[in-house]
Amino acid sequence: MTFLLRQRAWHLLKRVCWATVSVTGLCVLLLCLGIFSTAPATAGMNDDHFDGNIFVLYASNGSLVPPRNSLVEAQQQERPSVLMFYTDDSPECKDNSLVVSQLQAFYRQNVNFMPISVDTLPSDKTYTSDQAPYYYNGSLVPQFVVINPAGDVALDRIGQTPYEVIDDSLRDIKNLPPRPESFAIARPAFSPSPSADTTFWTAPVRGVEGIDTSDLPAPATRN
Repeated sequence: MTFLLRQRAWHLLKRVCWATVSVTGLCVLLLCLGIFSTAPATAGMNDDHFDGNIFVLYASNGSLVPPRNSLVEAQQQERPSVLMFYTDDSPECKDNSLVVSQLQAFYRQNVNFMPISVDTLPSDKTYTSDQAPYYYNGSLVPQFVVINPAGDVALDRIGQTPYEVIDDSLRDIKNLPPRPESFAIARPAFSPSPSADTTFWTAPVRGVEGIDTSDLPAPATRN
């Protein structure tokens, strides 16, 4: 009799254990489904959520960050610099990250592109005019600053900035002809890297007109 009672108790205990495991597994499954189902709503170009680096996620261009050259190096190579001060959780910055990638796809090594996350700038540090953070306005993003090879500011603009505005400034510095009327800047359905520059425009307008790239010094790398 005692043996039968123990055997029944053992079988009952196993059933309770299996039921507990099943309920736990179901809860974990529901939790995972809940997380993954809400993920698309918490990440996007039009919100102020932090999803990661905007140039990697929304411009598919990890080559832009961190900047490869400093202002001093660019001036030594007689190249203009395009500074973009940004934050990774700004929808305006997310949108403009693609503009910088498009500019890089066109100008390539002829221009020094310097995206700078303002969240990485110490608030108590003082900068000089040969350092990029010197040109940050201190509170608003995105901010675009174009600096010519002589170190003069050619453009300083706060807020979303179209491709044409920065391109006009660079063309003036480089003494390039105006954009041809056939020059079309299409917004792709996805964000390609600059190496896939055929996504932005056709072969006849790729590259910089009037510049002999063979004489351009190779960009220096940061240590």
